[in-house]
Amino acid sequence: AGTGRGDRPVAAAASRAAEAAAATPDTAPPSPDCVIKGNIGARGDRIYFSPGDRLYDSVRINRPGERFFCTAADAEAAGWRPPRR
Repeated sequence: AGTGRGDRPVAAAASRAAEAAAATPDTAPPSPDCVIKGNIGARGDRIYFSPGDRLYDSVRINRPGERFFCTAADAEAAGWRPPRR
């Protein structure tokens, strides 16, 4: 590693790259049949999204507590709700 002010942008870029590499992408569903995404909203709402829901493709499972469900009934039994339309 070098010294001086010129090294700061390189160190900052390396730090950003490490953070991006550590970001957790969608985890794989436990089964190909369990594709309902249980997402926790910014206000803590537990919302499940089924394939075909408007936001399904943009929902990421990447926070603690988020998970996949096999059925909407499983999600609702666990206390999750469908998205408001």
